[in-house]
Amino acid sequence: MPPQSAGDLLITNARLIDCTGAPPIDTTSILVRRGLIEEIAPQLQANDVTILDADGATVMPGLIDAHVHLQGVPGSAFRRDGEEELRRARLHHLRAYLASGVTTVLEAAIAAPVLRDIQRHLASGGIGPRVMALAPAFYPSGGYLDNDYFTPFWGPMWRPTATAENVSTLFEEYAGIPNIIGVKAFIEPGFGPVSKWPIPSPELREIIRREAAARDLPVYVHSLAEKPHRLALEMNARALMHSGFAFRLPSESFVSHMQAGGAYLVTTLVGMYDCMLARKSYPQALEDPLIRLTVPDEQIDTARQPRAWGEAWKGLLGNALPNWLPGFMSRTAKAVYHPFIAEMILARALGFSGRAILALHEVGIPIVIGTDSGAMPTYPACFHGPSTAREMELLGRAGLPPMDVLCSATRIPAEMMGIGEETGTVEAGKEADLIVVPEDPLTDLTALQRVAWTIKSGVCRRPAEWMDDKNC
Repeated sequence: MPPQSAGDLLITNARLIDCTGAPPIDTTSILVRRGLIEEIAPQLQANDVTILDADGATVMPGLIDAHVHLQGVPGSAFRRDGEEELRRARLHHLRAYLASGVTTVLEAAIAAPVLRDIQRHLASGGIGPRVMALAPAFYPSGGYLDNDYFTPFWGPMWRPTATAENVSTLFEEYAGIPNIIGVKAFIEPGFGPVSKWPIPSPELREIIRREAAARDLPVYVHSLAEKPHRLALEMNARALMHSGFAFRLPSESFVSHMQAGGAYLVTTLVGMYDCMLARKSYPQALEDPLIRLTVPDEQIDTARQPRAWGEAWKGLLGNALPNWLPGFMSRTAKAVYHPFIAEMILARALGFSGRAILALHEVGIPIVIGTDSGAMPTYPACFHGPSTAREMELLGRAGLPPMDVLCSATRIPAEMMGIGEETGTVEAGKEADLIVVPEDPLTDLTALQRVAWTIKSGVCRRPAEWMDDKNC
């Protein structure tokens, strides 16, 4: 079947997982007109549409990655990429998401000029997933993102928020940009055992909550541990944007608090832990066909370089050290550190975080797939696109049932973002954002790393065709 330019399509002989909660249907057909699902039935015929014979493969909703950072380019801090290289990579990443089966992303904090450029590109016919966004992003002066480590690659386009006037000003910067569905607040005291950065004061948190509510925008919160999570829930957080709980499982009182608040939990196991545990395995992993197809050559080359990993580890260690540590002690700690020790800590944190997600899932907290791809341009390998299926694999390893993992990357994030009437399940009247998977993801979640077709608004292409520059 040749690549399409129109959104009329008939899929036949499909095994359907619609992610509504219904069991799989072994043989069905799906008729798409003008990019929307028109009918689902065992046997359908149409003479004026492109026909895709699924030949028994699984058709399911396109994946949703509900925590990405399109502004961030993996390894760009190491390479010292210029703005032209960064923009080229960002547009490449949009294609990579579709080639990886991801038809919608939630951009979780981005500068207004970059978001505006991406949405204009897509509106003018550029290839990419639907991009929803959280904006503005709020953090206090001297806090997370406003320091010597983060400012060089995030700060020039953002400003910290310290007053009610600044909150309003930042909202104005994003005026007119489509698909903004919430705001982002950072409650991040530091990655180590002691507080390193100031967090928004109670007064500022209330101003952010009130100003967002006045614009009908829910608050999504970056927080990583139980105490900041509790502060997030006090802001009526729509979602906690990281699972956190790296070294301690959630308390019963916190679980009750979260149940009462109705907040969603976004996972980010790849971005927080897994991508920094890949140093030894990447010589083989970088040969994976999906990575070779979707990741730019310069990013793969960076991920092969030990010096790039060394700089990333030292930057991570520097962020864990308290500000009050004397300079010579900080320099000594960075000089004598060994990645093996850090990897042991991160592996333990990954295990704890996975168990926390499972525990919250078992009491009914809605779990949402998010990777945090691109959040750290110092990291060599948190790739845009392939990381989404990896995140789902990690959730399965943590103990979540495969069907629940699929719903965490389809129906549940769509409901969280308020677009469940448009996407997230395979139902008549919804956007025809679908994937075709030859293997059964309910038997093996890694099947999602081998998508055969991605269908965006009824346009059906193989992964390589989505990456082809001729298909503009």
